[in-house]
Amino acid sequence: MKYLVKKIATVLFIAISTIVFLIMVFSGVNFLNPGVHDLIRYGANFNALVYQGEYFRLITSQFVHVGIIHLVVNMFALYSLGSVLEEQLGKFRFVSVYILSGIAGGLLSASWHSFIVSTGASGAIMGLAGADLALILLHPATAAGRTRIFIRAFSVVLINLIIGFSFPFIDNAAHIGGLLFGFFYIFISYSVSSFENKTNILKEVMLAFFSVFLLCLGAYNLPAASYNYYVAFNRFINYESIATKQSEGKGYIETEKYIQQLKEIKAIWLECKLMLDTLPDLPEDLDYDTRLLKKYSYYKMKALDQYIKAISEEEFQLLDSMEITNTLLAMLPKPKHGIAPEPEKKDTDSEKSTLRNVKIFYDQNWKVTDSIHAKYFREAQVDSLNRVNGFVYDYYRNGQIQMKGYYLNDLKNDIFRYYYPNGNYESMGKYTFDEPTGKWKNYYMNGALKEELLYTDERVLLKNFWDSLRIRLVYDGTGIYITYNPDGSPRDSGNYLDGLKNGIWQGNYSIDKRYYIEKYFNGRLVTGASWSPENEIFQYTKNYVAPEPVGGVKNYKEYLEKNLVYPENAKANRIEGIILTDVTIDSTGKKINIENVNKLGFGCDEEAKRLIKEGSDFSPAREKGQIIKAVKRIEVKFDLNKER
Repeated sequence: MKYLVKKIATVLFIAISTIVFLIMVFSGVNFLNPGVHDLIRYGANFNALVYQGEYFRLITSQFVHVGIIHLVVNMFALYSLGSVLEEQLGKFRFVSVYILSGIAGGLLSASWHSFIVSTGASGAIMGLAGADLALILLHPATAAGRTRIFIRAFSVVLINLIIGFSFPFIDNAAHIGGLLFGFFYIFISYSVSSFENKTNILKEVMLAFFSVFLLCLGAYNLPAASYNYYVAFNRFINYESIATKQSEGKGYIETEKYIQQLKEIKAIWLECKLMLDTLPDLPEDLDYDTRLLKKYSYYKMKALDQYIKAISEEEFQLLDSMEITNTLLAMLPKPKHGIAPEPEKKDTDSEKSTLRNVKIFYDQNWKVTDSIHAKYFREAQVDSLNRVNGFVYDYYRNGQIQMKGYYLNDLKNDIFRYYYPNGNYESMGKYTFDEPTGKWKNYYMNGALKEELLYTDERVLLKNFWDSLRIRLVYDGTGIYITYNPDGSPRDSGNYLDGLKNGIWQGNYSIDKRYYIEKYFNGRLVTGASWSPENEIFQYTKNYVAPEPVGGVKNYKEYLEKNLVYPENAKANRIEGIILTDVTIDSTGKKINIENVNKLGFGCDEEAKRLIKEGSDFSPAREKGQIIKAVKRIEVKFDLNKER
């Protein structure tokens, strides 16, 4: 006990550091490699925050350590020096040297570095080593005694310098600052008081207060650069957080409200860039990071400009330009300096996505197959019911992009871009629940724009048309339309008026084989005649007649409602909705393939197929009067209200 009393200050410093470390560990901090936010939360020295007025960090940082190894090494060094020096210097001098050297080291660290978080007792311990070295000059010891003191102090100095180069949150500026302060403090202390007189408290207190005064001046006059950058960086992170939250969960939607929201997000990034532009002169390394953040803001604004124009003007090719901008954005290096606000803890279970990544292979008819026979493959995400949701990318077998789009529960529901095998655009436009809407563009394989179509609720309007030589033949809905067969003969030719077919239209299989002749008025077919390849003639007044169930549509709908067997599993899970099913009808009216477009799961998908399979056959479809194989889409509705 008497031994501990002689070294009570040393033991107390070791105890405080150990207790702080245990509190950190039991609160969930990694005991080997604490995060920067953990260190700051428990009092680490950070020049930006010290400049802001958190001067307590110059003291608290002396008791915070970067993991168990850092703590053990420092506490061993503290005990090695403290157990000897506390008795030699006296408790007041010892405590003064320790605490004030730690503060001095922290101040030099904060002044020397542009932007740093530092922790540990090493600055204070180096102050003790400096005091030990001062004793070599002042202590009237033997040569052997001087050598022993020097070796003890030099070992501590060397170990701490090595640690300073090994750990990112420990720096040698603090070591050097503590070393020099400890040396000069003891040298001055013994210069104003004889070595033998350890009880001249008044002079010691005056020296301590004078040292505190000088250290306070140093703290008050810390460079402002780190603080200015820290404030700017955190405002930047805040801007990014606001912008991200405002754009979360959005596909490509061209509503006025969403466009306005995008403009507001762009304004946020503009404000961010202007804020960075107003920063005062910074050290070179912080200036580099600031220029990096400016470039990041610029790319964000550029991508938003492209996005806004793409969806507001329906110039969807700009989405590819936006993707290039985002790629350049992703290639920017991360700032070397910057500590963002600590992220909010989230419920990881609730944040887990229910979607999983899949790769699906298709044959030339877009039927699912294996990778060996595939002509295309798809990269997408599916939910627990295997419904495709989110962004989808289709590729040709060689990896060339074929389509980019967005699905919602298996239905096309956003902007889609299709590509030829050579990489040129094939078509682009927007779907709403699998139905094309708004402006669509079709292209020739050489990349030239072919036509612009406008899908309305009632009909499809041709707005503009160009031939393969980029000559505009239809202007704002009016003009001549003509396409060609491989042999050079006109495949389809006729006139458009106000976006609609008008007058006589003709078509050919080849240069010597006629296909059809039709008469239109205001987009409506008046009469038509077509010839089969065998030269059989067909008269018609409708271009396309869809397959219809034998017995009529009304009876078929009644059949679907009365014969649907609601799966028990679906009822138990309160599953409702509509399944869209594509049924392929051959030229005899037989159902030769049944595929669900979307899924509900829980037995509903299988029930929809069963119901259609067991239902009536169909009258075959006709195109230009000729019987063809076609696909009929049928809705099967699962409604719990009808089960009650």
